[in-house]
Amino acid sequence: MEISNLLITENPMFNRIPMPEGLPREAVKDLRLMMKAARLAGQLVCEGYNQLQFIEEKEYGSLVSDIDRNCDDIIDKVISKARPGEVILSEEKNPDADVSSGPGWVVDPLDATSAMLFRASPDMPSIMLARLQDGISQSSVVYFPSSNELFYAVRGFGAYKGKRRLQCHDEKLADAWVEMNQQGNVDKESLVFRGLREALRQPGRGARLVSSSPPHSGVGVRIAEGHKRLSAVIHDNNPGEPKDAKQAPWDVIPVALILEEAGGVVVNFDGQPYDPFQPEPLIMAASKELAGEIIDLVKP
Repeated sequence: MEISNLLITENPMFNRIPMPEGLPREAVKDLRLMMKAARLAGQLVCEGYNQLQFIEEKEYGSLVSDIDRNCDDIIDKVISKARPGEVILSEEKNPDADVSSGPGWVVDPLDATSAMLFRASPDMPSIMLARLQDGISQSSVVYFPSSNELFYAVRGFGAYKGKRRLQCHDEKLADAWVEMNQQGNVDKESLVFRGLREALRQPGRGARLVSSSPPHSGVGVRIAEGHKRLSAVIHDNNPGEPKDAKQAPWDVIPVALILEEAGGVVVNFDGQPYDPFQPEPLIMAASKELAGEIIDLVKP
């Protein structure tokens, strides 16, 4: 479908998405706008899912397709039309934009492109957006178009799936499922990530279940959802590697707000709040205590 045919001036479906009462009016407006952009991009994803795509490789194991670029285009058009002049940091169109001051947006137009192209799972491709003020996320949306699941959060007002408020369920590491979100290229893997993968699988000190799915950042919202009993996700970021080999701000910011508003944490390996603009290995966990247990495994 042509992008111009998707640019609907007003579509009532985007105003019927259920949200709880009590959210700030301005936040609801931002959420509605992000949901509209995500849903329109999601149409492109679903329509292109079984079609041949022109594919490029940004980094070994990191693919980009026509769908990525078209999704970025439609999201950019929707936001720019509603909020002209506001800065949009996005993976394909504007990856170096400065959103450190004033109002801004962060966009991952298609997370888990490789997983989508290989049809690894319908709950892996996602579209992720966040509204920022002076570099700090105020609201965010994560949408899974293949499974039609919509997550969102407003800072200070909670995280939701539909009208259901999300709350992380804490577990001890010995009972936890931990996902190792690895690099596609093993040469870019950090030593601390490699060591942690081994430590987590040690009897008596590791996790109950350790998995490594195709790289997909949206998986972090599953910790908040609780449906799959996922307790933590560890993302590898080797500071010495190129940008395409790292979790960029658009990979982390939308998910982080949802997880944190559900009671979870996003921290570095020192246990400090993670800075998405300074890439390094990070832990998304259902609680500070669980993250601490994971960090203890890599301490000297």
